[in-house]
Amino acid sequence: MRCGLSNPWNRIIRKTVRVALALPDHVDNAALAAKLQAKHGVVVKVVPRNLVNGLRVSSHVYNLEQDADRLLGALKKELG
Repeated sequence: MRCGLSNPWNRIIRKTVRVALALPDHVDNAALAAKLQAKHGVVVKVVPRNLVNGLRVSSHVYNLEQDADRLLGALKKELG
């Protein structure tokens, strides 16, 4: 079977990616993670503040481009 552009699997992020996002000191990373999940359905891990005030974002083979777009939109909305 040939995969063409109409195949939805072509839009899958094909690698596992982990990214740590450093946040400004005034942002409560735990509160932001809770808002992202409750308001936007985006689940991220909180990086301990003694390491860096940030969030860890992980994707896998089942994540779609729309998932990344939803994360970026949610961060933009919550962080301004």
